[in-house]
Amino acid sequence: MLRSLLVVMLLSVSFVAGAVAEETPFTTAIIVYEYSGGGTGTETVYFDKANNRINQESNVTWTMGGATKLKESREMFDGKLFYTFDFDNNIVISEPVNNPNALAAMFPAPSEYGIPSGVEEVLGRKCELFQGTLMSGCFWNGIPVKESVTNAFSAELNHAKQAVDIQIDVPIPEEKFQISSDMRILNPQQAIQEMQEMFKRKR
Repeated sequence: MLRSLLVVMLLSVSFVAGAVAEETPFTTAIIVYEYSGGGTGTETVYFDKANNRINQESNVTWTMGGATKLKESREMFDGKLFYTFDFDNNIVISEPVNNPNALAAMFPAPSEYGIPSGVEEVLGRKCELFQGTLMSGCFWNGIPVKESVTNAFSAELNHAKQAVDIQIDVPIPEEKFQISSDMRILNPQQAIQEMQEMFKRKR
């Protein structure tokens, strides 16, 4: 559980990077991705432009050292705060976002993937490809619909994901932007204190 909380805290820092915001030609979108490589499973993004909200839910099985582990993860931006969920400890870490735009809160900027490298097509939709040494991403309306990552430390963490279903201007259930009452919401400082207490109990 301690390791899980530490990973969530690290992710909560890295994912609030800030993509380049783009004006999308739709009001809502539900995008389903499939993972391949070191991780296999699905990820779903729910984007609500009108209320500047986005929710990303993943269920991915990772294989390391011959062992497999299903990792359930969730990240959400409600227009003001970014939330990173730790389901192992029933904790949600919340923090403000510098760029209060849903797409910018959730996704890295295209330039973080690399340099512009042409145009590809995913599900009949053209996306702009950005490629670097260790990663690449193809962006459609500010949303990466295709991504590949090479991990510099472990080949077992190399993976790719690609959109396999895109629905636009469809209703999104309100519960996709809610937090269950059994989850405790902590700010980063409170999460650090919680981690320190866990260390003490481990001794």
